[in-house]
Amino acid sequence: MPESFPPSQETAPSTEGWKTLVTGESGLFFGVIALIVLLHAMNALLMSTVLPSAVADIGGVAYMGWATSIFMIASVTAAAGAGRLKLDIGGRNALLVGALIFLIGCLLCAFAPSMWVLILGRFFQGFGGGLMAALSYALIGNLFPETLWPRIFATLSGVWGVAALAGPFIGGMTTALGSWRLAFFIISFMASLMLIAIYWRFPSLKADEKKTDTSATHAYPLLRLCLIALSILLVSIASTQEKTFSIALFGLSGIAAFIIMKIIDARAPNPLLPTNAFTTNSVVGLGLWVALLLSMANDPFALFGPLFLQTIHGLTPLQAGYMVAIEAMSWTLVAVLVASLPDRYQPGLIIAGALVMTVGLLGASRFLPDGPLFMIVPVAILLGGGIGGCWAFLIQRVMSFAKPGEEDIAASAVATTQMIGIAFGAVIAGLGANMAGLAQGITLEATRNAAFWVPVIFVPATLGAGVAAYRLTQRERVETARISKASHSSNISHNTNIKV
Repeated sequence: MPESFPPSQETAPSTEGWKTLVTGESGLFFGVIALIVLLHAMNALLMSTVLPSAVADIGGVAYMGWATSIFMIASVTAAAGAGRLKLDIGGRNALLVGALIFLIGCLLCAFAPSMWVLILGRFFQGFGGGLMAALSYALIGNLFPETLWPRIFATLSGVWGVAALAGPFIGGMTTALGSWRLAFFIISFMASLMLIAIYWRFPSLKADEKKTDTSATHAYPLLRLCLIALSILLVSIASTQEKTFSIALFGLSGIAAFIIMKIIDARAPNPLLPTNAFTTNSVVGLGLWVALLLSMANDPFALFGPLFLQTIHGLTPLQAGYMVAIEAMSWTLVAVLVASLPDRYQPGLIIAGALVMTVGLLGASRFLPDGPLFMIVPVAILLGGGIGGCWAFLIQRVMSFAKPGEEDIAASAVATTQMIGIAFGAVIAGLGANMAGLAQGITLEATRNAAFWVPVIFVPATLGAGVAAYRLTQRERVETARISKASHSSNISHNTNIKV
């Protein structure tokens, strides 16, 4: 689809704006996609508040960590296969499969008599939610014109911001009422509405049922999906280790499993990832590198921020939670503000996003250990605003410059890359925290050391993202010029043939 992006150096103002996005059939489709993202995000975030009550009720304290790890493994694995499944059975059918699996998982969690059934439910939730979340990216390219993509991705960022508040709130409210199961019944009800909306309204979408010529004739990529699951499993195990050697062993093994998967996938007739994924000479490859590195660097503040704020600065859990939520709100606000900017500003914003996050990380390493507390607010704004200002434009380019026939795979690869980045970021943050002394106990001195080192170790990631973003903008000019030249030559040849 790159032929249509960008159409010129200065794109004419489009008549398609926010009104087009939220009204009519487009509004319905976007509402369903927003609900999908909201449910998956809320479901990922509410578990931390309901799990202690669930353990007190059904037991299984030794396996608490698996409820989150299994969810993440299933999410990433399903997201990786989403683009291929859409090509094989169609977007609507793939969404229905994901929604049904997600609903089954919610009901299993709601009725779970033991921790193992709860973990099984979390697997189904993660698989169905990851599948739907990745399909949402792919369907945006089918359902909406490209002029609306920045607004769509900005709004979906806002949905994540809402989920950051609503997920823990629902979990906390239901546990306060004495029933942790009620949280899953609420999610089940919302999932049922989503399933009905997909079934009754998506059949009217003709562009959704795009097929490839031979995709259905190849075996399903089970080995590659298993390697992805193994990669995330090893990385998750690494995040639970206390010894540096064990963290490095499991973490590097997880990375190796993913690299092996990528090598096999590049030679497969039915790839899970774009053929130029993570290359350094294409817009798609560079875009995925930026997405991976920024996702890694964006996670540690949300992961360790509450601990640092409570231990060092004396905040209550609720106060620390809302302080961390400033980052998500900043992502949302900045994404919405820049969504309507002309095309000429977008390359600069992609580069600036990585650099702004670098400043935010350096600020976090300065003010989290020693304060003053009020300076952490602008730090959170920089971290969230940096990624929020560039994320929509980054996704747009990965989708727009995908090779013909790989548009759906490229779109779902963004979601997969983001989830992998979050998982790897958690491991690196855990390694930094343990090396700073938290492995020996949560003391004030160890927490201050960790509050300095955890942000600092991600500065190379954001700087690397900045370099990749700069190369992306340069490569974008080259590929756009090549496409324009090829299109011009084709038009001349066509006109010559007509005259003859």
